[in-house]
Amino acid sequence: MANIRTLQRSFAGGEMSPEMFGRIDDSKYQAGLAKCRNFIVKLQGPAENRPGFAFVRAAKDSTKRVRLLPFTYSTTQTMVIEVGAGYFRFHTAGATLQYGAASAWVTATAYAVGDLRTNAGTTYYCTTAHTSGTFATDLAAGKWYAQPASGEYEIANPYAESDLADVHYVQSADVLTLVHPGHAPRELRRLGATNWQLTTISFAASIPPPAAPTLAAAGHTAVKYTYHYVVTAVAADGVSESAQSSESTVGGNLFETGATVTISWAAVAGASRYNVYKMQGGLYGYIGQTSGTSIVDDNIAPDLATTPPIYDAVFGAAGDYPGAVSYFEQRRCFAGTANKPQNIWMTKSGTESNMSYSLPVRDDDRIAFRVAAREANTIRHIVPLAQLLLLTSSAEWRVTSVNSDAITPSTISVRPQSYVGASNVQPAIINNTLIYGAARGGHVRELAYNWQANGFITGDLSLRAAHLFDTFDVVDMAYAKAPWPIVWCVSSSGKLLGLTYVPEQQVGAWHQHDTDGAIESCAVVAEGQEDVLYCVIR
Repeated sequence: MANIRTLQRSFAGGEMSPEMFGRIDDSKYQAGLAKCRNFIVKLQGPAENRPGFAFVRAAKDSTKRVRLLPFTYSTTQTMVIEVGAGYFRFHTAGATLQYGAASAWVTATAYAVGDLRTNAGTTYYCTTAHTSGTFATDLAAGKWYAQPASGEYEIANPYAESDLADVHYVQSADVLTLVHPGHAPRELRRLGATNWQLTTISFAASIPPPAAPTLAAAGHTAVKYTYHYVVTAVAADGVSESAQSSESTVGGNLFETGATVTISWAAVAGASRYNVYKMQGGLYGYIGQTSGTSIVDDNIAPDLATTPPIYDAVFGAAGDYPGAVSYFEQRRCFAGTANKPQNIWMTKSGTESNMSYSLPVRDDDRIAFRVAAREANTIRHIVPLAQLLLLTSSAEWRVTSVNSDAITPSTISVRPQSYVGASNVQPAIINNTLIYGAARGGHVRELAYNWQANGFITGDLSLRAAHLFDTFDVVDMAYAKAPWPIVWCVSSSGKLLGLTYVPEQQVGAWHQHDTDGAIESCAVVAEGQEDVLYCVIR
């Protein structure tokens, strides 16, 4: 029998499912492989042996699952955070952060969160700012967290093993925002090499309001009107404003010549200025600002376009904790609580946690709305591309502005883009394309803008390699830019699946990877000139 040789020009089609073996009409089939195991398909077409794994360190408790999160302050300052049941650990450049030497604990001393002290041969991390009493009492009260004797620096977290897969995150500079529908939203802050702090986010005003002002009327011959005043305090940043003080009233007639009302109040710690408001028509309008503690009203007309901020109580109890978080147009965005699964909240413009608004509403006020969908499915992801995208388990939505360049409380518009649905795995962003896990079926999909459709359209990236995804789920995802543009996906089968992905060149090649053990989680951070893949391997 004659031998037939076929010229294989490229492997850029990646591994092909057996169901594709008859598809000689498909262009990707001509560049595909029956199996691509432990080889990386390069974007030019060749297949190359993948590098091996280097051992970093064993997890704290190998009987429990852990998860890896990337922390990238800049291309030269990166870490991988090991999130375990009740703890964080930190790894960089193939090594684990150590806590080093610490001074001894001393009684009757003021300690701040993050301080490291030794007592009886053990190093402890301060979890609560306090003035120390006896060490045994402070330790029993949970004010100190013991560091491992083996030297790894770690801090405590409230997450159980079952919570880890549902923790979503977004980073801004040295702050990593963490959300989970069963826990209050938190910030993990890096204040120093061995000074990391986990704090619950407060959405209340950052500065307290003044006490009710004192009013003194002068030059009034008759009491014809009642005047109402409130005062707010402005923090040193010039942006944060307190809620209004209690109301004070005084009688008089400011229409008389020389009639005045002097409004005075006690100073508030941390305030740089104060705003004064007078009621007209049922609303308090702005009449002046001062760095002092008094102002004179000689019949100033209140500006009802500027009113005192109103603070709603948000994310304060079980059932009201968000499960999705991101940033968009200078606002931090939250969504997906158990009680309001289709609601989204966006902070006041230019702030991290200011959820105040005014009446009438101003353009920079916080935004809060409900997506009116056919099904009540929880918003799982908030993704900032050129436009804001919301992913639920049944649909993909686009958030845009109407008759305005920026999203404001009065210009926001939400429109469905497709009805596929996303899994709970944190998506990856490549250029202006979104890669996410499908809600059902275990496949990986892409979502990108299409000018012909005048919107975002989605496609199945796993179609030609369905045997790697069918009956399995993608449990983690990360994207490496260099030296190869690869989307790494951890499968519930224990394998690591790689997608060499260059959308503008129509390159999308799958390859599978395994090792001695099952892969549970992955993260990618830049180290030097490469993006380095870290994996948890059981």
